[in-house]
Amino acid sequence: MAKGGPAVSVYLPAGEAYSTPVAGSGDGKVVIPLGYSQGKEVTNLTLTFAGGKMTAMTGTGPGFDSMKKAYDATTDPGKDLLSYIDFGINPNVKIWPASKLGNWVQAGMVSIGTGNNMWAGGDNKAAFDAGGHLGGCTVTLDGKTIIEKGEWKS
Repeated sequence: MAKGGPAVSVYLPAGEAYSTPVAGSGDGKVVIPLGYSQGKEVTNLTLTFAGGKMTAMTGTGPGFDSMKKAYDATTDPGKDLLSYIDFGINPNVKIWPASKLGNWVQAGMVSIGTGNNMWAGGDNKAAFDAGGHLGGCTVTLDGKTIIEKGEWKS
């Protein structure tokens, strides 16, 4: 208990497996169809990464402008770093496909983001983070598909 933070975080049987990426790794584009910032919808949040660092952030919706202002106002260099990936593993959590809410524990859900990752055992203390849930995606690890269209593969 004295250690605090991730040392006392237990998310089972809720159901997720998460990790912090190797520093400087991660290239590509993540498009999060729907999320929220300060209670307002952010749509099509697009985070572009090169060498584990976010090089561009775009989006739409009523919450995007306030999100971008918060990002711009934060001087922490860690706000741009790819900081976590989280896989949902709970087969008993089912979210209605048309729901505007997401949940990181639903089996096959992938969540990814930048910034603060202290909760995941990382060392990024940035005051800003961006990211969200990627339902229905496909994940390949070491050449093997582990999640296909949002479903875990055996």
